[in-house]
Formats: sequence, structure tokens, C-alpha cells
Amino acid sequence: ALINALKDWDPRVQEAAAEAVWTATGKGSKAALIEALDDDLTHVRQTAADILGNFNGMEVCEALIETLEEERDEDVQAAAADSLGYAGKQLQGRNKQAVIEALAKSLHNYSPKVKLAAIGALGRFRETEACEALISAVKNRDQRVRVEAAEALDEATWKGAKGAFIEALGDDLVHIRKSAAEALGDFEGKDVCRALIEALGDRDEDVRAAAAESLASAALGGPAESGQVDRKGRWGLPGDREQAHSGTGYYSSYYEDEEDW
Repeated sequence: ALINALKDWDPRVQEAAAEAVWTATGKGSKAALIEALDDDLTHVRQTAADILGNFNGMEVCEALIETLEEERDEDVQAAAADSLGYAGKQLQGRNKQAVIEALAKSLHNYSPKVKLAAIGALGRFRETEACEALISAVKNRDQRVRVEAAEALDEATWKGAKGAFIEALGDDLVHIRKSAAEALGDFEGKDVCRALIEALGDRDEDVRAAAAESLASAALGGPAESGQVDRKGRWGLPGDREQAHSGTGYYSSYYEDEEDW
């Protein structure tokens, strides 16, 4: 009945139905939501994909992976990718690997929305394969993708991100170079010091200052004993961005200020 209410012509009824389905956690609602992924109405499919992130199990993940790979609407795909980041975390072994592989594949999607959603989802995993996919995304031609991938790596605790930060020192965007220089202060090693010394010659004074500060830290072994990243939130561009996992409005406001890019 709630799924049918999502199809109502009145947006207020749709919103109420979506909220009601959101709070439902029974097996019956899960089955109905999976079925709704094939609905003719785009907003119904998007809502179903979004809410399925509240459920666990390979059955849910397989349905979301299929949606991610076969759906034509980018908002539905983005919702599926985001939900996979939640539902897939509880899986183990090959099942979790299948989710990570599907998200990594989505980084090559034509839609920036889908790429960004996949990056956010991959950032919730701590497997090496997820880290490698994000490191690859830091090299993407789309600056929005590079920013989000770098932020996801920065908020994680992967030693493997060191190479990505070193490479990011050569990025065209000043704020990415500056943030990479700051992040490298949490790592140690001759390669880090060499990269930061080179960054002291950056054309931007803020990058040079960040490199100088991090160089002193890196030369002493880095503030984090394990050599892991512990700073957060440096990679955002000017302006607020809504990144909450909320209802059917997935990333809708994110693109309202695309002229800022």
C-alpha cells in the first residue's frame, strides 16, 4: 500500500509515503522496495533505491548493483550507489568484494552525480580495493571527482593514500595542492619529504606555507604514530554542499551551484 502511495499524483502523499516506508524495516517492506526498483515511475525507483540502504544482506545489494548497472536515470543510479555504501558494509568476503567492484566500475559512469555517489560509498569501506579505486579517482579529469575522491581518502585511515596525496601536489587546483600538502604532514618517509621540498617552490604562497609546515612534521616522523591521515574536511570548495542521505532528494542541492566550479 505504501509503495502504491508513492505513485500518487499529489507530492504531499508521495512525501508521506516515502517517510512511512523509510521507517519500515520488516522483510515485507524490503521485498516491496526491491520490486519497486523496476517500477515505471522514476521517483518511485529512486525512493526505493534510497531507502534500501537501511537494509542489509546480499539480496538487497544484488538488487542495488543491478540498478546501478542497468538503470538509465542518473538520480536512481546515484541513490543505488549511495545505498550500496551502507548495505554493503555488513557483508563479508566475496559478497563485499562484489559491492566494491560495482562501485569502482561506477567511477567510469558518464554522470558526475553517479561518480560522486560512488566515491562517497567507497569511502565507507576500509578494504584495500576501495582505497585503490579512490586513488584512481584522484586522477580523474573531472575536478569535482578529484575533490571528492581526495576528501574520501583524507577522511579514511589508509596508509595507501600517501601516493595519491603526493601526486595531488601537482594538481591544477590550488586548494587541492594546499590540502595535499597539509595531509602529507601526517605521513613519513623520504618520498614525502622530497615531494614537500619540491612543493616549497609552488607558485601559490598558501601551498608553500602548508608544505613548509608539513615538512617539519614529516621530518619528525609525522604526528600520527601509525602514519595515517587524521585530519578531515579540508577538501571542500567554497559554498555549502548538502551531502546528507535523505529521502528522494539525493544530492539535489549539490548541483544548484555548478557555476562555482
